[in-house]
Amino acid sequence: MAHARGHPRRDDPGAMRRRRHFAAQNMSLLVHITYHDHSDHGDAQMLQSVLPKQDPTAAADTSLAIPAASNTTLLLNANDTTRSGIIPHNWIILRKSSRTWRDHVFSLLTANLQAIDSGYARLFSSVDVVVDVNDGNAYADRLRNVAARLRFARVVVHSHEELDTPFHLAWTPHRKHMTSRLSDYDWFMYTEEDTFVPATALREQLRLQETLFAKTGKLLSFVRVANNTRGILYFADLGRRSTPESLFSVPSLGKFGSLSFSFSASWAYSRRLMELFVNSSEWHNPKSSDLRASAGTGFSQPPGCASGSRCVVVTAPSAANLRVYHLARCGRFYVRTPSTCVPFCGGKGWLIRC
Repeated sequence: MAHARGHPRRDDPGAMRRRRHFAAQNMSLLVHITYHDHSDHGDAQMLQSVLPKQDPTAAADTSLAIPAASNTTLLLNANDTTRSGIIPHNWIILRKSSRTWRDHVFSLLTANLQAIDSGYARLFSSVDVVVDVNDGNAYADRLRNVAARLRFARVVVHSHEELDTPFHLAWTPHRKHMTSRLSDYDWFMYTEEDTFVPATALREQLRLQETLFAKTGKLLSFVRVANNTRGILYFADLGRRSTPESLFSVPSLGKFGSLSFSFSASWAYSRRLMELFVNSSEWHNPKSSDLRASAGTGFSQPPGCASGSRCVVVTAPSAANLRVYHLARCGRFYVRTPSTCVPFCGGKGWLIRC
């Protein structure tokens, strides 16, 4: 029996995949990226970073290696420590206000936007990106030149002179703008300038998020990773493993579990989930005085999830498809700390030792 032209046969996997691909093309995405350039004045003088001269890492599994932009090695925030809590004598100090670091972060953001431009076109019919920059950001015009050369994503660089303090940059702009555009987009995403969300991770959210929430009241999280100079991956924000007893199964979706600490400096939600987020107290009230960390945490207590339970989960036993990259800690900029010493192990390191 002849098959109707233009309609894929049910036993044709390739055609079915193409149909799902084209269906995804009808969706729109709004992305907000926070980009604070630490100039040579003000609060930047209080921010310094530690650079090890040699790569102090152990073996794990090999994955993506991201080259550094300079001969320096890795930057830590001033409140980070090594595993022993002591800065070795052979490390040097580099301020985040240094030209080396600022050029490095700009190059990361440029690569991030170019990857969004090429990779997200497979998932969405349109992608609008707003890069929120602080007043006096020395790279704003260069960033606009980068945006003008992109072929798919529409990027706006918004300088925020109206903020009372630059520390509000990570919180106020995207909160205000996303609230006003809820009816205009199908998906919403937030990330920091040095965290890259590959299309693979976003595709996993599109595939699982809404069904998982409908069946369990739980939300799917990204998993942030960093690699050393040998391309070995580690969890970037995880101090200890979870126990296998915490896993649970969802019919037709598979197994899931909660990380011991869920933070990825990025999140993505469908319009349905975003509406719930915007109408929650979490959207309006930061979790701490650290507005940047609060903004990057996302939705953690959605309605329908039992109070006090872990409402943010990842796929189990492997969370490999949910990984996003902390680019500022990759390659020569990686260092082993209490929160970056758990090997990724193909996405299973949050559960098993390898």
